[in-house]
Amino acid sequence: MVMDVLFALFVLNLLWLVASGPFTAKKNNSDNYGHFLVKARKKAPH
Repeated sequence: MVMDVLFALFVLNLLWLVASGPFTAKKNNSDNYGHFLVKARKKAPH
């Protein structure tokens, strides 16, 4: 019984992270990806 409740909470927490993740992480990831592209271009010889 207790394990069922814990498992349900765990699943709900995962679903919440998946649902809210893109909204909070999208900006940070795109910013980091942009910086990464700029660095990669500066390092590239051509």
